[in-house]
Amino acid sequence: MKIADETALPATRRILENSPENRDLISLWLKVVGTPVSYHRLIKVGEVEITMRMSESVSAVLIDKNGTLLGASNSEEIPEDELGGPFEQSVKWSSKIPVQYALAGGMDPEKLVNDIPGGKGFVIALPVYSESSEPGELLGVLAVEFGELPENADVAVYTARIGIIAVIGLFIVTGISALLFAYLMARGLTARLSRFSVMTEKWSRGDFLEKIDDKGEDEIGQLADKMDSMAGQMKTLLEQQKKTAVSEERQRMARDLHDSVKQQALAASFQISTAMKLLSGTVESTGKKAAAHLYEAEHLLDSVRRELSYLVNELYLTNGGNIALSDAIRTFTADWSQRNGIKAVLKLDVPSEVTFKIRNTLYRITQEALANTARHSNASVIDIKLNYNQKRYLLTIEDNGCGFQRSQVPRGAGLKIMKERAEALNGKLIIESSPDKGTRISVILPEEEQ
Repeated sequence: MKIADETALPATRRILENSPENRDLISLWLKVVGTPVSYHRLIKVGEVEITMRMSESVSAVLIDKNGTLLGASNSEEIPEDELGGPFEQSVKWSSKIPVQYALAGGMDPEKLVNDIPGGKGFVIALPVYSESSEPGELLGVLAVEFGELPENADVAVYTARIGIIAVIGLFIVTGISALLFAYLMARGLTARLSRFSVMTEKWSRGDFLEKIDDKGEDEIGQLADKMDSMAGQMKTLLEQQKKTAVSEERQRMARDLHDSVKQQALAASFQISTAMKLLSGTVESTGKKAAAHLYEAEHLLDSVRRELSYLVNELYLTNGGNIALSDAIRTFTADWSQRNGIKAVLKLDVPSEVTFKIRNTLYRITQEALANTARHSNASVIDIKLNYNQKRYLLTIEDNGCGFQRSQVPRGAGLKIMKERAEALNGKLIIESSPDKGTRISVILPEEEQ
């Protein structure tokens, strides 16, 4: 009653003192009065308190001193056509004893409150008096009906219901979040593992050009880094194995040629030489004819033996081993000079480490140039110079032979092959010659990128 007197009655008094009455203001105010809120403590820990907010079932009406129904908080209980009419016409409120008692000017608090039958709430009638007279003029009555109020058991049930709904909602939200997270994770993992599958398939075929290249920092990313490193090592190992296999095959061929064909040609040469000595004591005409044929056969066998020697030396010198380019050229030139009776002057100044392509090209061009000199030049001296400067190799081979007209460059396959070898490494071959002044062949090769 004290709260009602301090809050509801002053505002209601001001509304009733307005003339004419404001129906919209009355309706709004009754809705405020008809929706009270109560708070129930649930948990209190120290200074922290958790409460539950509950709205109670309340309806209110305002009646003036003449018994006219001015407004109601619930339009469903009081039809619009009953507003402005006599209070006695309202089926619900005309039977409320506290309302009748308050309109009659009653002041007894116990009679202003009455329980609703069945224990479903209570009705309170608050008489509103004017403050201008003593004890004051009755302005009207504010009647409020409270429905069944929540008890402690109701609070517990309500709390449990809210808790169950919250838990179910939490499970649903958590489940959806977990499913979404699992989907996104699975999708990402599937893409990353598919990359693993594609790369391992390529690696199994010996294709190590691509890597997994996973940017993740988790265990899968670490595994990808290790597998990429392993693939790089396998690529290097396979390349080394290929080079080793080629080198070993060349050395095997060189040994086989040396131990079989070359030795057999040498044995045949010895046999022919012996036969020539035996025939020297026969009839002069017959012996000369036989000796001529045997001499030719010995010459051919000697040529075969020399060519086999060249081939064996080439296989050893171009197998990518530890023999330096300058040593390979010196070895070949010394043997060539001895066989052909042509003096060779060498000046070689190149690094010990030369790529295989550069080394093989310069060595092969030197072989072909010396072969041409032996066959065509009638030279007595040949100068061979090879140096490395400003990232390029310069090979010069010059003889003092008969030479030839520049307009009549020999059309043999040898010069063409030398030119093709130089151009294959972005180099060039220059031929300079004139009659009776010898021939000079120059080869320029740029340094090969590693």
